[in-house]
Amino acid sequence: GVGFLLSPQDYVVALEGDRPYYVKWSLSPEIPHVRTWTKPPGYLRCSSCLKHLALLCCAATPGAFCFNCFRSSFEAEEFVHDMNRLQRVGPIRCGVCKQQDRLAAWRCMKDKRGLSACVHCFE
Repeated sequence: GVGFLLSPQDYVVALEGDRPYYVKWSLSPEIPHVRTWTKPPGYLRCSSCLKHLALLCCAATPGAFCFNCFRSSFEAEEFVHDMNRLQRVGPIRCGVCKQQDRLAAWRCMKDKRGLSACVHCFE
């Protein structure tokens, strides 16, 4: 349900013909849905299929996975006794200006910190 979505609401991948696009659903009748052909900033792509947005990760395994790839990579029984291994992947915020509404458009992974910056701070 809606309680599982991150705030701001998650993007979902949809298909038009054979071309994927991203939709940010609006639950308000006054705010329209957002539709874009490019990956939204701040959201990680699935490290397995590289097609969908990442939703879940396992603390013991590197990578972030979409729902389908996560289900095909892991068994549900693996998380029964240790739910702390299962983690939700959220959008990455700008680490430079730290404004809540700005999502990271760029991310450097040379060091363990993973410095991230929005478009304004990167320029």
